Amino acid sequence: MQNIELSEVARLAVHYVNTTSRHIFLTGKAGSGKTTLLKYIIQHTFKTTAVAAPTGIAAINAGGVSLHSLLQLPIGSFVPENQEYTSYSANRRFYTPKTVLEEQRIGKEKRKLLRKLELLIIDEVSMLRADLLDCADLILRNIRRDSRPFGGLQVLFIGDLNQLPPIVRPEEWDVLRNYYQTVFFFGARALVNTPPIYIELDKIYRQSDQRFVELLNRLRDNQLYNEDIALLNEHYDDTFAKDAKEGYINITTHNHQADTINQRELNRILSSMHKFSAEVEGEFPENLYPCAAKLELKKGAQVMFIKNDSGDKPRYYNGKIGKIVVLEKDTIGVEVADTTEKGKQNKVIYVEPFAWENKRYHVNKETGETEEEIIGSFIQYPLKLAWAITVHKSQGLTFDRAILDLSKTFAPGQMYVALSRLTGLEGMILASPIPRRQIAQDPVLRNFQSQKASASILSENLEKERQRFLQQFAMKAFDFSAWEKMLQDHLASFDKDENRSAKQAYQGWTEEILEEFRPMKEVGDKFMRQVAKIASQPQTDETNQHLQERIGKASAYFLPQIKDLSNKFEVHKKEVNQKKKVKKYLKELIEIQQGLIEINKQIVKTELLFSSVANDEMLSKEALENATAYKEQIENFAEAQNVPKNSTYDITFELYQGGKSIEEIAIDRGLTPTTIEGHLAKFVASGQLAVTDFMPEKDVDIIVAKAKELGHNQLNPLKVALDHAYEFPQLKMAIAHKKFLESK
Repeated sequence: MQNIELSEVARLAVHYVNTTSRHIFLTGKAGSGKTTLLKYIIQHTFKTTAVAAPTGIAAINAGGVSLHSLLQLPIGSFVPENQEYTSYSANRRFYTPKTVLEEQRIGKEKRKLLRKLELLIIDEVSMLRADLLDCADLILRNIRRDSRPFGGLQVLFIGDLNQLPPIVRPEEWDVLRNYYQTVFFFGARALVNTPPIYIELDKIYRQSDQRFVELLNRLRDNQLYNEDIALLNEHYDDTFAKDAKEGYINITTHNHQADTINQRELNRILSSMHKFSAEVEGEFPENLYPCAAKLELKKGAQVMFIKNDSGDKPRYYNGKIGKIVVLEKDTIGVEVADTTEKGKQNKVIYVEPFAWENKRYHVNKETGETEEEIIGSFIQYPLKLAWAITVHKSQGLTFDRAILDLSKTFAPGQMYVALSRLTGLEGMILASPIPRRQIAQDPVLRNFQSQKASASILSENLEKERQRFLQQFAMKAFDFSAWEKMLQDHLASFDKDENRSAKQAYQGWTEEILEEFRPMKEVGDKFMRQVAKIASQPQTDETNQHLQERIGKASAYFLPQIKDLSNKFEVHKKEVNQKKKVKKYLKELIEIQQGLIEINKQIVKTELLFSSVANDEMLSKEALENATAYKEQIENFAEAQNVPKNSTYDITFELYQGGKSIEEIAIDRGLTPTTIEGHLAKFVASGQLAVTDFMPEKDVDIIVAKAKELGHNQLNPLKVALDHAYEFPQLKMAIAHKKFLESK
């Protein structure tokens, strides 16, 4: 994306996301750049991130997934206590914590994904209900095995609560009101003890008319003056509003009003109809379609763009209105008003189809990293008829000129959404006057909004929150208990007779690995106590430097030890791979080994984070991905996935290189020492091992000289010729050395 200049508050928001673990509510008035900042955060944060939204279409527009699909939330309402409820509606069910967990069917890969996440971004949070957020909290705590809210996952909530509120049916609220003060997301029990930091973007990009901006701010806070209403009503013109006017869009409160106007105006155009069918690829359900699958247009029709132009020099924005002047089989030209240095003039934009993507998140099995996967696309011209649109569907759009019919507003925020779509007062026409009596704002919402922190307070608290986050991050990196439990669970699975399971033969090896790991874990536990002690001291440059030094020393200590332990898994896998009926066991070994490498990845990530903070920088996604040490761990993770079918000779060679004696290798492999010596002779012949590792040089010279005298390398005649002074393994080694000399 293009580089953007962040305001002071936006920069603070980015710092709170990247360098603290606090939940955040990021809001802002219409046109304050929430969507732009969302994209910036996604592009730059080093944290493993997923983006979600309360509805499928909102998720498509945010570039994420629906919260329901990410967490497999049930379709219904959620009561946060285990009591029996019957449905108050034939189409609605009430779930409890017990029924949610009983019916939960989340697979192993999805669980792995949810445990790896460090940041969950929920866009359009104004549509998210408190009960569904509590349901999400329950699922995350359960899957992540962490009793903290959302299982210890940081959540960034984005949206404007002064726009349209969450939808709750009266029969649902009759039950939910016993548990919640409000249906808004901040009423969730999960946030009672850990309320989000309230950050409001204060710079308005959509409107430049300061008088209009101030009026909208008062409307948003339900504090309009009589003078404000009088100013708005100066734009009331029922005669002008009766018919559609070129360049103006009617903003209505109900779907049927908008549909009627659009169809009426399209029918008035006598030119022929052209139909453009969307191209749907892969998985893209109809309920996620961002616009009409069959777009019906006529030359002369008024349309609007429903996406921002993604080019280097954007030609249009989401909501820009124009008229179709070119309409052919594969060509649509839209004439729009354009402002240049010479003033306003019209230009024609030739529109290309746009591809909306349906995504899902998954853990890449090769790298262990969380990635987006495009599972489907919807390709269509980003246009729709624009004589009319509902207030609800206008959210996020920007209009220069509009006719507003707000006589039937029925929800708090509808009037604000409609008026704030406009860039200024001069383009506004009211079809009906603004009433002096407005729909009252929810007092609970008003109380929540009073918690908004100023930029100075946010800045003042940032360092304290950052220090707490750094301590938590370091503690997590050197807490090896999860891997120890994984190995213990694996060890507990050795519960069959050796004759019934080939895996059973390796129980002793697993016990040795666990015993070798335990001292390492004890050192890790000791280091965590040191981190906690340092963090409890007054935070100064000296203590921060001390903590960074300790992190560096701990990394230098643990990284090679964990690497050595991982190498033992590598050797063991190759040995096991020679056996039959061990496929499942090999998969278990790979998963445990990759868990070990994940520890090293987290340690490297921690060291990079502390280093960036020490340099007064913010660790970015790009810096993390380009760090040599981090890339090395990803390569190690990928290599652990592969189990090449090594020869029996290679397995012996690697065990010998690992420091084991011939006798130890023979015991480990269930072979005779003579066989092992024969394996190693192969590597003497290739020059990879020195013959003097196995016998004195003078004996080698005697055997080689006698073989040359005989003119062949046959062992039996050679043994006889040497009066049986040497055993066959010694003869094999010497002849192997002779072959090496002859190959040079």
